[in-house]
Amino acid sequence: MFHIIPREEKYFGAFKGMAELINRAALSLVDLFGDISNAESHAESLREIERQCDEMARDVLKRVNKSFVTPIDREDIFALANALDTIADEIEATAACVVMYGLGQTPRAMKEMAGVLAETTSATSDSVAMLSSAEGLIESLPPIRNLASKGEAIYRSAIRELFAGNKDALDVLKQKEVYERIEAALEGCVAASNILEGIALKNS
Repeated sequence: MFHIIPREEKYFGAFKGMAELINRAALSLVDLFGDISNAESHAESLREIERQCDEMARDVLKRVNKSFVTPIDREDIFALANALDTIADEIEATAACVVMYGLGQTPRAMKEMAGVLAETTSATSDSVAMLSSAEGLIESLPPIRNLASKGEAIYRSAIRELFAGNKDALDVLKQKEVYERIEAALEGCVAASNILEGIALKNS
């Protein structure tokens, strides 16, 4: 089997750890939407997950800057670390918005989007775990994009419904930002899949 990242390198482990963290974060967001009365507690847990992911990203970047030779292109290491960290940031920001705006209830579409995000981050985590196999990695990427497209469809329908009828303008703006944050996290997963594909193609 062809190994993109040699086992002696720590980059693979860091990427795998970050991907697992973003999946945990997405699952925590699902829990938050299902337990909105305890949103602040869930948001606190998400802040800790985001902090851990951010710390891992910084460690990767420091390691790259100290290395004369890297197992894959430096720009790909930077890009993947930043993409995974951005997903964690967006998920944490979603929870922060829910708490900051005091959302007392979450529409079904919002819960559905969170569920799709959890599936998408799980697929992303699976792909990152296959980073050592170029062929297997490429084959693992379509589910990420398909799930993100599903989330995008829910997002568009939710926004259309949000602006239909006579709704309180402030509530509309609050919900819109939450939807946008979840959508941004989904887009981050697609961005990560594109980077993974590039790494696989360059190193196959």
